[in-house]
Amino acid sequence: MPHCSADSASLYRALQALEREGAVSGTWEIAAAGPPRKVYHLTDQGNSMLSEFAKDIEKRRENFNFFLDRYRRQHD
Repeated sequence: MPHCSADSASLYRALQALEREGAVSGTWEIAAAGPPRKVYHLTDQGNSMLSEFAKDIEKRRENFNFFLDRYRRQHD
């Protein structure tokens, strides 16, 4: 499992912002043992945003690959 070195306070601020935007919804879970915890789920809007983000990443990857292919042809 990859290790995430993100600051937990920053992560929760980001989740709160996403919740305000309607991208995630959060619900509190109360267990018999341990403190309550908030669990977040993607909403339909969040899934749509994620899909657009993935398309943007794919386009950027295509642009990088185009650049690298041209670079390699000139420098091999």
